[in-house]
Amino acid sequence: MGSAARVCEGGAKTIFKNLIFGAFYKTQLVIIMKKTKQTIKKFPILVFATAINIFSFIHLAKAEQCDGTNSTILCNPLKTSSFTSLMESISQLAVEIGIPIAALFIIYSGLKLVMARGDVKAIEDAKKGLLWAIIGSGILIGAWTIMKILQSTVESL
Repeated sequence: MGSAARVCEGGAKTIFKNLIFGAFYKTQLVIIMKKTKQTIKKFPILVFATAINIFSFIHLAKAEQCDGTNSTILCNPLKTSSFTSLMESISQLAVEIGIPIAALFIIYSGLKLVMARGDVKAIEDAKKGLLWAIIGSGILIGAWTIMKILQSTVESL
């Protein structure tokens, strides 16, 4: 047998081996993908069941206002006694954090506008950033205002 025949025979064996192993690995991949798909389908059920288990014990924990002397009760860390005061605390925190961040974004956009030096693309990007910073500030202040109006309405009832 010549060397060319041995190369063709060896090449055919290699191709055949690759086809067999490729088919095997492809079959294994399909099986793994099916199992993964089944697991993904079961995932929402598992999350729901876990949430039910966790939230079913919430009624056992009661947070109370405490002075720190009685160590057998769970103290309320929010220092609020009603839902409206909780919403007021959360909105006040959002305003206290959001306004300085919005101011920093407005200053940053102004600096980008100054640093653009006539570059049309950079000026456009700076104006867009300034617009979104102002829109974000308006949303933050608007949400706080709406919360205050709703709070006063609920308290007057």
